[in-house]
Amino acid sequence: AAAAGTVALVRHSLRPLRRVAAIADHVATLPLEAAEYRITARVDDRDTDPETEVGVVGYTLNQMLDNVDSTLTKMAETDRNTKQFLTDASHELRTPLASILGYAELTRQESDVLPPMTEYALSRIEAESHRMSTLVSDLLLLSRLGEGQDLQLEDLDICDLVADSVNDAAVTAPDHHFVADLPDRSVWVRGDRVRLQQLVANLLANARIHTPAGVTVTAAVAVTGAPGAAMAEVTVSDDGPGIPESIMPNLFGRFVRADKARSREMGSTGLGLAIVASIVDAHNGAVFAESCPGRTVFTVRLPAAPGTDVPMNTLCTS
Repeated sequence: AAAAGTVALVRHSLRPLRRVAAIADHVATLPLEAAEYRITARVDDRDTDPETEVGVVGYTLNQMLDNVDSTLTKMAETDRNTKQFLTDASHELRTPLASILGYAELTRQESDVLPPMTEYALSRIEAESHRMSTLVSDLLLLSRLGEGQDLQLEDLDICDLVADSVNDAAVTAPDHHFVADLPDRSVWVRGDRVRLQQLVANLLANARIHTPAGVTVTAAVAVTGAPGAAMAEVTVSDDGPGIPESIMPNLFGRFVRADKARSREMGSTGLGLAIVASIVDAHNGAVFAESCPGRTVFTVRLPAAPGTDVPMNTLCTS
């Protein structure tokens, strides 16, 4: 009887501690990386009495949660302000950049009467204006995608889209060998055709820019997942030298370049993979990369359209 009474007494005295631990465990599982997330969970007032040991723990935990919640709120506000600034700046820069480019092209029409140095300077103005216009457009797109805008959804065959992108890449980069590895039937997804085309084009361009001539780049489509939860999987792989290990953790960040000199020479802004990640996120998909010397693979998974089967073997080479 004494033992049973002791156990009951201990359990009763530990109930406040269990409640505090439950709040801490709940907060530990929250997705705090979400831009708009708030921590609203708090320890109940009955468990924050500073006259008891458990109360001191509960009171201190509430103070910590208040501090973290306040910090997250400020970070979210700063992030919103930064995105708004980028959007506004991109909008404002597009018009003067177009004017600079237009006047440079207009002046070069009189190239037969221009000194060589002046013509060269105008050609550089045109090139840099084109590059900056691309950068501004990419920043504006990232901002719109981050806000869930700029998507026109429709049912589309991802195989046709990949085939067109591979053909376009083969024409623009004849020094690389582009291959489409597609299933023998359509794979349907619901998405924005223009943005998904841009996604595949960016992955192909990334392989072209960061690999030497003669590399084979393969774009493949497959259906994975379980019946009723099928995923359309698009992979872009190459047999190039691979991505430096130091770049991999931030590969989908903004302005990340493995070879800055070659990227600038090829007209890369360092935003291509960041745009890929944003487009995938806007379509509720996932993207990841694996790389080692001789093989680099980018994998994009998008929810397949309802009714899509998961066949055992659908791939054939084309």
